[in-house]
Amino acid sequence: QGVLETLDGYQRRNVRANIDSDLTDDLTIGFRGNYTWSERDHVPTGSGSPFFGLAFALPEINMLEEDEDGRVVVNPEGVAIEENPMYETKFNDRSQKRQRILGSITADWNLTDWFALSGDISYDRSNRNNRYFYPHFWDQIDQNQYPGGGIWESQSHDEAINASADAVFSQDFGDLRTTTRLRWLIENQDFEYLQTDGNDFAVEGAPTFGNLDQDNVTTTSESQTVRAEGYFAITNLNYDNRYIVDVLGRRDGSSLFGADARWNNYYRTSFSWNVSNEEFFNVAAIDDLIFRASRGTSGNRPTFSMQYETFNVSDGFLSKGVLGNRELVPETATETEIGIQLSFLDRFLLEVTASRNVIDDQLLLIDQQAVQGFSQQWQNAGTLETDALEASLNTILVDTETTNLSMNINYDQFTSTVTRFDAPPHRYGTGGGFAAFAQASDVFMYKEGEEFGTFYGTLWATDESTLPYNLQDYANYFDVNDDGYMVPVGDGGTWRDEQWGETVEVGGQSLDWGIPVAYVDEDGDDFHRLGNAIPDFNLSLSTRLTHRNFGLDMLWEGQYGGKIYNHTRAWAFRDERHGEFDQRGKPENERKPPAYYAQLYNVNSSSAHFVEDGDFIKLRELSLSYQIGQEALSGLFGEAVNYINFRVSGRNLLTFTEYTGFDPEVGTTESNHIRFDSFNYPNYRTITGSVEIQF
Repeated sequence: QGVLETLDGYQRRNVRANIDSDLTDDLTIGFRGNYTWSERDHVPTGSGSPFFGLAFALPEINMLEEDEDGRVVVNPEGVAIEENPMYETKFNDRSQKRQRILGSITADWNLTDWFALSGDISYDRSNRNNRYFYPHFWDQIDQNQYPGGGIWESQSHDEAINASADAVFSQDFGDLRTTTRLRWLIENQDFEYLQTDGNDFAVEGAPTFGNLDQDNVTTTSESQTVRAEGYFAITNLNYDNRYIVDVLGRRDGSSLFGADARWNNYYRTSFSWNVSNEEFFNVAAIDDLIFRASRGTSGNRPTFSMQYETFNVSDGFLSKGVLGNRELVPETATETEIGIQLSFLDRFLLEVTASRNVIDDQLLLIDQQAVQGFSQQWQNAGTLETDALEASLNTILVDTETTNLSMNINYDQFTSTVTRFDAPPHRYGTGGGFAAFAQASDVFMYKEGEEFGTFYGTLWATDESTLPYNLQDYANYFDVNDDGYMVPVGDGGTWRDEQWGETVEVGGQSLDWGIPVAYVDEDGDDFHRLGNAIPDFNLSLSTRLTHRNFGLDMLWEGQYGGKIYNHTRAWAFRDERHGEFDQRGKPENERKPPAYYAQLYNVNSSSAHFVEDGDFIKLRELSLSYQIGQEALSGLFGEAVNYINFRVSGRNLLTFTEYTGFDPEVGTTESNHIRFDSFNYPNYRTITGSVEIQF
C-alpha cells in the first residue's frame, strides 16, 4: 500500500551471495553477487502533480464524485481549477520497474610479509522500464496531451565494467611504520536509452503502441560511452603512533574531459599528532589529544554531453543548441582542514573540525551571444568557496551492569560564496543550469561576491529605508499594516481607513491606496536580495538507552536559520485559493481585497512575501526493542537459537516549525542550498516492525 490510497507503493526483492575462499595461506579469493528487482507505483511531483491539484481544490467539493460510468471525475462539480488528484492517481497508471545485477571477484595475495598484491573486477548492470498509461477516456481541465488515451514508455540499460590492481609495500624501520600502495583503475560504462510515446487508441482494452494513431507516435533515443583510467600512489608514515603522515598522488584520464584536457592530476596530504603519546604529556583527566591537518584536491567530472555541440530537430528543421567545448576540464575542489580530537574522563569524546573547500573551474551553462548561432555553452566559469565548522560530543552518561545510557551531539555550520564568475549575474533554480531570465523556480542569483543559495526578487517596503528611493522623504504618507508592509494611505491616514480602490498622490506619483509598494533603489533597480537558504547551523541529538533486555533509541534533528521559497503558497495566490484571501473573522476595517494579494503574488515572479523561515526541530527516529536471549529460549530451541529481537521504530514522527508548507525539508539534492518548495512529494511518517532471529 502506498502513501496515497490509490497507489500500490513500492516493492523490492533481493538475492545476495557472498563467498570467500582461502586457496592457500597467502591467497584469498572472494565473490560478491547481488540481484535486485523493484517496482514502484510512481506519483509525479511539482506542477501538474496530485499535490499541485490538491492545493487548488475547494474544501467543499467531493473528490470521489463519479460520472454515469462510475468513474471518478476529473473536475468535481465543474468548478475545479486544476485536475482532481484522485482522478490522476486512480487512472494514470505510472509503473517504474528496475532490475539490477551486481557482481565482483576479488583476490588478495600476500607474497611476503612486506609485499602484497590485490585486484578486483566488478560488473554492474541496471535495466529500467518506466511506463505511464493513460486510458481511452483520459481527460484534463487544461490542455490534454493524451486525448483518446495514450502510452509513455522508456527503457534504459546502464552497464559498467570496472577493474583495479594494487601493490602494497609495508616495512618497519624501528618505530617508523611505512605503507605504500600503488594502484591502477579502469572504468568502462555504456548507457542506452529509448523513449516512445503516443496517444489516441483505435480500440479499448489494447494498451499497445500498435493500437495508437501512428501519426501521433514519437520516438527518442540516446547512447553514451564513457571510458576512464586512473593511477594512484599512496604512502602512509606512522612514527610510534605519535606522528602520522599520509601522502597521495593521483592522475585521472576520462573521455568526459574535453578533447584538449583528457588528463588531470590530484593530490592529498595529511598530518596528525597524538600529543597524549608524548613522554612530556601527563594530564590525568585527558585520555587522548590529537591534532590533525590535511589538504587535498579532487575532481568532479563533466557529464557526457557537456563537451559536444548539440542540435535540435523539429518538423524536419535543424537548429543549434549548446556550443561544444574541447577545453572543458573537471571542477577541482581543494579542501584544507584542521581539527582536534579530545577524549577525557573516560566517558567524553569531543571532535572539532574547521575546513575551507574551494571549487574552481565550476561547470556552468553560460548564455552565448546570438552571433555564435548557439544559445549556450558549458564553461569552467566560476569559483565557489565554502567555509565549514563541525563539532561532535559523544558521552556515556550511565554505565552499569544492567543499564547503559549514551548521548551524541552533532553541530555544523557553513557558508558558501561565489568568489569568481566569468559572466554577467545569472538567475538559477531547481531546473539546473542558468537562465538569462525565467520566472517561478529561478529565484536564486549567481554572481561574484554573493552567497550561494541567495533569493532575489521583488522586495516590498516594510520601513522607510525600503520605500522607493524617490518616496523616502514622504514616509508620513504611508502606514505599516498588520502584515508588516508600509502601504500608501495619504498624509496622516491609517491602513484601517477603508479607502480600497482609491488612489493616493505621493511625491507626484499616483499609488493605489493600501496596496504594498516595491523597493526601487536610486539606480532604478527593483530586483533585490530577499534572503539565503543556507541555515545558520544544524544540530542533532541522539540517545541510546539499554536496560537489561530493553533498548530505546531516539534521534532529534534541528535547523536554525535559512530561508525557504514557498512557491506552493505563491501559486495558490494566482487563483485566490490560499487561506490568506479568507477575510472571515477579521474586523471590517482590517479586511483586504483580492487586489492586495494580487500585488504580492507578483505574476508568479519572485516575491519577498513567499520567503519564509526554515527553522525546524524533528523527532527523526524513535525505536523500542526487546531481546530474548538464548537462556530463555533454550527450553524451546535448545542451543539452536542465540536470540530473538523484537523492534518497533518510527521515522519523521514529530515536526516543530513555523513554516507554512507541508514540510520545511524541501529542495533538491542540494537541499541546504536550493530550498524551493513547489508541490513536492512531502516527507511522510513511517512505522516499522521487525523480528530478528540469530541462530
